[in-house]
Amino acid sequence: MDKLIAFLKEKFDRRLSRLKEILAEFIRKGEKSPAPEEAPTRSPSELKILAEVLKGTLQKNPKDLKALYSLGEAYIEMHRYGEAITPLRELVKIVPDHKSGLLQLGRAQMEMGRDESALENLEEALRLDPESQVVKKTLCQAHSNLSTAFGRIKNQKQSEHHFHEAMKIIPDFGPAHLSMGICYTELGRNKDALAKIKEALKLDKNLAVEANYRFGEVYTKLKDNRKAIKHYKEAISVDPSAALPNLRLGMLYYKLKKYKDAVEPLRKSIMQSPKYAAEGYFRLGISLMKLKHYKPAEEPLRKAVELSPDNELVNDALAENLFQLSTFLNEDAKPGEKIDLLREVTFYNPEHVKAHEQLGYAYDETLNGTKAISHILISQRFLVEKKMMKQLAESRDTLHALYKKYKMGPEDFKNVTTPPKKLLAGQAPRPMWRPIRRPRWVRATSPPTPRRVLAQLG
Repeated sequence: MDKLIAFLKEKFDRRLSRLKEILAEFIRKGEKSPAPEEAPTRSPSELKILAEVLKGTLQKNPKDLKALYSLGEAYIEMHRYGEAITPLRELVKIVPDHKSGLLQLGRAQMEMGRDESALENLEEALRLDPESQVVKKTLCQAHSNLSTAFGRIKNQKQSEHHFHEAMKIIPDFGPAHLSMGICYTELGRNKDALAKIKEALKLDKNLAVEANYRFGEVYTKLKDNRKAIKHYKEAISVDPSAALPNLRLGMLYYKLKKYKDAVEPLRKSIMQSPKYAAEGYFRLGISLMKLKHYKPAEEPLRKAVELSPDNELVNDALAENLFQLSTFLNEDAKPGEKIDLLREVTFYNPEHVKAHEQLGYAYDETLNGTKAISHILISQRFLVEKKMMKQLAESRDTLHALYKKYKMGPEDFKNVTTPPKKLLAGQAPRPMWRPIRRPRWVRATSPPTPRRVLAQLG
């Protein structure tokens, strides 16, 4: 026991000593000269402890300049940029010519997308230290970000203004040329876009991922799919975890109906970025369905519905996949398993004709005549609407046989409600990613919704 206590004490002393060194180093950085471009990497636990220590220091003395600067820098290293802004802003409020404080505040604001606010602080930092390469590069990046932002909303004048401002500071700044490439892409000036992206990559090889991705976007617009695929793949070869190149490559393969090729990049894009998960999950699920891999398709389609619960197209895709799964159930399936699966199909798409028809047969096998006839009736009404006359004739024969078998008639099913068609005549199809509230048929004064009716029917 004594040895264990001695070991733990020694370990604690080492960690405490390390923390003191880190704190001393951060405090030494709180001078008025800009911080170095590369700061030593700290472990998350070390940074967390350091931040708590500095916050404690500031509680005792809110105007401790070294603590304000060190806390802001620690938050930046933890990528908690929003929290970094507060102590750094307080620092430059107390000392307006604090060069390091202005630089780090500008950096934090850029990371939060506040590039215009960042410009003011970075320009002041450059005025105070016009030879600092770190400040120059950071200021150029802020101008490039704004050039890109204005380019995306097709404001060519402002986009070019910020591009030229960056060029005044560092004429060969690659990201600025890339920002103009993005602007020209949005404006449909594809030839100019390709030239600018090429120039950006020539000036800065570190832009290989972003530049090749942008090449891919331009060639996709030009419908040169071979070159688009080539550049997306080049971007991925440099950084296999890059979410957007993987997503766009997967989507392009999906569009070209190369579903097998689409699966892997779509999976990677979902893993790397939840931001693009809704589109990725849907197209991954559909690609697997097209390959008739219905079981693997189920999970991504369920995820897609979870992320876009009001999207009809997504709900219908899951419904169709579940229906296909129901066709593979054999006699060894658990009692009621097929019924449960088909009921889930009609929950996600209450207008699925074949699901209602198969539910009718499944309930007939369990000798539940009321539910069997109800679902055959619903499927029959949809067949009438779709003018599927051959299938309608077969459905009528089935219905008559069920009436006879269970000694019932049409008068016993007058209250069965049929979900209306998805799209009324003359209506334009809805955009895929525009939210549509379900159930589709619900109105303010409507009777019980078909989904409730279906729940009653089973």
